[in-house]
Amino acid sequence: MDAHTLMTEQMIQNYLSGIDFKNGNFSVTQIKSDIQRIIGEIPAVKIKWNAGQKMNEMTGVSTRVESVESITIGFTSGEDANGKPNVRKIEIYV
Repeated sequence: MDAHTLMTEQMIQNYLSGIDFKNGNFSVTQIKSDIQRIIGEIPAVKIKWNAGQKMNEMTGVSTRVESVESITIGFTSGEDANGKPNVRKIEIYV
């Protein structure tokens, strides 16, 4: 892995570490836009959700609880020996 790829991965990780995924105050569109400004290409963004039900025993009311389990960012970095782009992935568990 070259220095450019390491630097790109570090910049993406630094950006993602500043997002509070716990409160749900983020959007995939904004993440793509911000990372595009950092690396110069539109990344692939995949968010894995964890969903469940929470029941209030006093009232009997059930509410759906969702949280981000992980986020995966896909991008290209240079080319391999055959001239095909090197696809890189960064996965962060929240």
